[in-house]
Amino acid sequence: MSQKAGGSLRSLRRTNQEQILALLIDQGPLHRAALARLAGVSRTTVSTIVNELGTRPDPQGRGETDCRSRRAGR
Repeated sequence: MSQKAGGSLRSLRRTNQEQILALLIDQGPLHRAALARLAGVSRTTVSTIVNELGTRPDPQGRGETDCRSRRAGR
């Protein structure tokens, strides 16, 4: 993979993350299928993004968050 392709993939991933976060902030809790439909991405992409975001340190300093225990759906 070339440098340019790698940069494009990182840019796409960041854009998808920002879009998912914006939907959640704007509309509140949503099922992953609804997020995928609204964002125009696959459910697999949504799951990957949600899982990654759910294990990041909390920006307010409360340690790690784990959204899997609070997820909508099943």
